[in-house]
Amino acid sequence: MNKEWKDIPGYEGMYQINIRGQVKSLARVVNGYPVTEKLLKPTLRTNHYVYGLCRDGHVRQCQLHILVAETFNREIKFKNLNGEIWHQIVSDNHLEVSNFGRIRTRRRTYDRKNMTFCEYRLIESNDNGHGYQFIKYMVHGKNRRLYVHRVVAQTFIPNPNHYEQVNHIDGNKANNALSNLEWVTAKQNTDHALNTGLMPSGTRNWNAKLDSHQLSEFWRLVYEGGYTTGKLMKHFGLNRHSVLNILNHKTYIREGVAND
Repeated sequence: MNKEWKDIPGYEGMYQINIRGQVKSLARVVNGYPVTEKLLKPTLRTNHYVYGLCRDGHVRQCQLHILVAETFNREIKFKNLNGEIWHQIVSDNHLEVSNFGRIRTRRRTYDRKNMTFCEYRLIESNDNGHGYQFIKYMVHGKNRRLYVHRVVAQTFIPNPNHYEQVNHIDGNKANNALSNLEWVTAKQNTDHALNTGLMPSGTRNWNAKLDSHQLSEFWRLVYEGGYTTGKLMKHFGLNRHSVLNILNHKTYIREGVAND
């Protein structure tokens, strides 16, 4: 079986190859001169071997593993996860996304070692530094980012209310499975982050204007009386909007309020 010879596609009657990757030039007449059959020697190019095949006066460098894979149709089927469904991404007809949050490209990929090919290639995602997963792809020669959670939602989840944000239900931004995503408003997204502890509120928030000691001092001055909004603004270096939000319990809720 290893010695079975087949015509190389595109070079029928000129070259044959066996499954071991040996190539031979067949006996034939070229430009009126007889050519004897002979075994060709491959050339090593960095990490793969090539054969120089001649047709119509032009020599083409053909990679050994590709010749074997295509001549003997050594296709390896793409491995789907159990229950995985794929749909084409609207923004790019070469990309597909699955209900498990995986993205693949319809591009034949070759395995040099095993001399096989697969019609799809899985694209590994990257972290944007805040936990969100994205892939890079080219549009008109320019690199673009495609965020996985948005692609899954746009492809699989109806959005009749035209919400603009996609929420990760379990709080794990790397879990982009369909079952973990939902369309939400900006407020719903923020509320979910606060309720699940993903976005610390009050004095624990990275953007907090007051720490816990300052907040206690704020409410002490309010309860003692005599401190107007203007004085509170000056004393704590806050603007009027921030002071009123604290007084109306819109920010720092349940923090620093003295017990009755």
